Formats: sequence, C-alpha cells, structure tokens
Amino acid sequence: MKAKIAFLIEMREAWTANVGRGSLASHGRLDVALRAINAALDTPVAYEVSVKLVLEGPPSPPVSIEVDGKLAKPIAGEQFFKKV
Repeated sequence: MKAKIAFLIEMREAWTANVGRGSLASHGRLDVALRAINAALDTPVAYEVSVKLVLEGPPSPPVSIEVDGKLAKPIAGEQFFKKV
C-alpha cells in the first residue's frame, strides 16, 4: 500500500557527494532536507507518510532519497540527526 501523505522536496543546490555532518548547511542546505524529513515523520500519522528528496547539486545530480514512514524507526527530534 502506498503512503497516504507524500512529500516531494526538490533541493536544487544540495550536494550529491559525501559531506561531513558539521557542514550540512554549507553544502546546499542539506540541514533543511533533514529537518523536512524530521518534521514529516514527527507526527502521529508518520506511518502514512512518504518523503522523497531530489538532490540536484554537484557533483553528480540527480540523486533521490525516499523515506517511508512505515519502515522508519521512531526518532527523538533533531537530536537524532546530530548523530548521523
């Protein structure tokens, strides 16, 4: 069954190469992409949510990342992303 709530987020400047976690904001605002995923999954209906990011920045666009709320483990707010 497909998700009932779907978000498609296009990140035109987000880098498509490995980036250190301390520099997410300076590489096409990847921090914004992670916050969007966090916000979408931090709801009582997270199991019905699907988030797809399309990263279009250098060096090898496009890269798509999909997060399915049915498969995602519960997270504890933004503290989770500090560990990633």
